[in-house]
Amino acid sequence: MTVDVEGEEMGVLVMNDWVKFRPDFLLIEDLTPPIQRKTAVSEFLSSKNYELIGIAGVTSLYRRLE
Repeated sequence: MTVDVEGEEMGVLVMNDWVKFRPDFLLIEDLTPPIQRKTAVSEFLSSKNYELIGIAGVTSLYRRLE
């Protein structure tokens, strides 16, 4: 799943039904790369059992752990 909604990524993530829709990989635009500090997006995805596996520019790649 790719999420790039010009600063509204958290809103999209929060609205997702994480029981029904659990993509294996997520590409998320995050203007503050999580490698520099924890972000709201990285914290939220960590709580949903996703791990950060790569960053390309302002796009972060997460993988589902379960």
